Amino acid sequence: LKTDKRLVGRWQSENKPDYVYTFNVDGTGQYDMAGNVLEMTYTNEDSKITLSFLKEGYSPVTLIYELDGERLNIKDSYGKDTFYVRSDG
Repeated sequence: LKTDKRLVGRWQSENKPDYVYTFNVDGTGQYDMAGNVLEMTYTNEDSKITLSFLKEGYSPVTLIYELDGERLNIKDSYGKDTFYVRSDG
């Protein structure tokens, strides 16, 4: 299991504060979309992160990300940037 330790933590969307990724050190996590919480596992290599949701009907998705200190940019499947800020606590 390969994970970028800098990703570990809680990341809140700058534009939609009720959208939050949580990445745990063991490669598990969750994506909270305004109360719709999807449990997941994740791996990442280079600048790509693969999310595997544990809910039936969701296919794994690989997204490009950039991490700049306390700011995380995840590009969606269309290449659109979504910025998240670290919000541990």
